[in-house]
Amino acid sequence: MVPMPRAFKLMLAYAAMVVPLLVVAAVIWAFIAPDRFYHCWDDTPLTFIPPFVHPEFKLNERVRDYFILPPKMVYGIWFAFVGVAAVVPVVVLAAFVRLWSFYERRGLFSRNAKSDFFRTM
Repeated sequence: MVPMPRAFKLMLAYAAMVVPLLVVAAVIWAFIAPDRFYHCWDDTPLTFIPPFVHPEFKLNERVRDYFILPPKMVYGIWFAFVGVAAVVPVVVLAAFVRLWSFYERRGLFSRNAKSDFFRTM
């Protein structure tokens, strides 16, 4: 069996971490944003996907979509949610790769390692 390249393994690990974080961000957004940041009378369960307000649709003067906060602020908060969900896996993987390289350079992962580092923990 041919071993996978390191970059491919990192991409798989990133995908495995970013998908759950995006789901968590979407769930948090669904609890926080509707009726606090904007009002959409025909809101769907997928409130995480823009556009949040449909200004062209107005059933009557009482039932309509509108922003409670300024639209730039709502979209800024949304981009922050998406950005955090996308950047956190990169930071975690970078720390893991750095730590792995640190121990690999010192020969602590080889079969003939003479270190008792892992046995003392």
